[in-house]
This record gives sequence, C-alpha cells and structure tokens, in this order.
Amino acid sequence: IEVEWDDFGEGLSGGDFPAIELTWGADYPGPESFLWSLFAADSPDNATRFADPVYDDLLDRAAAALDPEQRAAFYEEAHRRLLATDLVLPLYHDVSSTLVAPSVHGLVVTPLGLLSLDDVWIGD
Repeated sequence: IEVEWDDFGEGLSGGDFPAIELTWGADYPGPESFLWSLFAADSPDNATRFADPVYDDLLDRAAAALDPEQRAAFYEEAHRRLLATDLVLPLYHDVSSTLVAPSVHGLVVTPLGLLSLDDVWIGD
C-alpha cells in the first residue's frame, strides 16, 4: 500500500506495518550509524522494535573497544547476528565515485563523499 509521509512516520512509531522499505543514510562513517541507530533496543529510531540483549551487548562492547580491530570484530559479529534473524533484507548500498582532473590539487573527499574545497587549487 502507498502511505503519505506523515502517516508513514506515525505508523513507524506505532509499529503499524508488517513490513517496511526504508532508506537510511549514514550520519558519519561508522557501522554504529546503522547497527545502533536502527536496531539497538534503546534507539529511538528502532522502528522494527528489534530487541536482542546479546546484540546490544556486542554494540556496547564495540563502542567501548579501544583497539580498532577488536571494535570491528564486535560490529561484524553484531551485523551477522542481525542478518541471521531475517528481520532485515539489505537491498542496496550506494556507491559513488569522484573524478578529479590531474591538475586539481588539495581536494579532500571525506569518507561520506563530501568535498572540502578550502585548500583546492588548479595547476600543473
């Protein structure tokens, strides 16, 4: 069924839909932008109402991990656990490319694909 945007928001909050299609864009380049925001039991954006204490513990352990490899391993395990529930079906992941001429120097492209033009210059 087709639902107006305001009704969709209310329906998400109320858990009124048996299934939804939703696009989510990262706020920052990290797995918690998706894994915590959309599926942690205490996240206000958890429209699925997914609640798994083991999953939430993995997210907490990842957030507290100082070692980047250990942090990544916790997020990977949480991700696998989430996908094993068949609650979510990832359909699409956006990939973008930036083409830069060899004469452009100082261009910074952030992990989210944003361009910083503060120090850009054109030259040989």
